[in-house]
Amino acid sequence: MSKSDSRTVGAMREIRDAALAAGWTVEHSGGNHLRWTPPAGQGGPVFTSATPSDRRAVANMRRDFRKHGLIV
Repeated sequence: MSKSDSRTVGAMREIRDAALAAGWTVEHSGGNHLRWTPPAGQGGPVFTSATPSDRRAVANMRRDFRKHGLIV
């Protein structure tokens, strides 16, 4: 695992921990994707890759959660 891979994994753990602490739920939606469901009243689900394949993956996840009111 390269340094950038380990940073990506660490950043994804940070996002996961913040989302779960804020009341979000996560489940596999098939294939290598995750379905993140916000607490009631905060919009629809967010779908992300379970195994990010590019350097923008974490930034895109942060953007998608931010649109639903979760700042990570």
